[in-house]
Amino acid sequence: MTALCFKFLLNSNGIDRQNCLRVSGCYDKTIKVWDLNTGRLLNTLEGHSDYVSSVAITSDNSKIVSASRDNTIKFWNRDKGKCYLRYKFDEGMVSISLSKNRNFIALGGEGGDLYLGSFSA
Repeated sequence: MTALCFKFLLNSNGIDRQNCLRVSGCYDKTIKVWDLNTGRLLNTLEGHSDYVSSVAITSDNSKIVSASRDNTIKFWNRDKGKCYLRYKFDEGMVSISLSKNRNFIALGGEGGDLYLGSFSA
């Protein structure tokens, strides 16, 4: 089965420029980590129960944040590929963005709600 990765972010939230990585949220409920230099798939993160609609990378490049239509956002250790923190909402999450200093997070819900918060990576 071929996974359909429907959203490659075109801004800095989905790119680790230091290591030339790209992170994609996929319709098959996974997050894929790609090496931009070789085009090779480095890791597949599994744990959402619906498709992953948006992803972001923290400023230290060690964490990935994913938003899903399963009503959750998840924080992942990029190297270990493990989810270490999960937040549940009353609606599916369709977009996620981190502030430039990466201390604030903005989430868009499928019902049009905007969620703002702060976190430490």
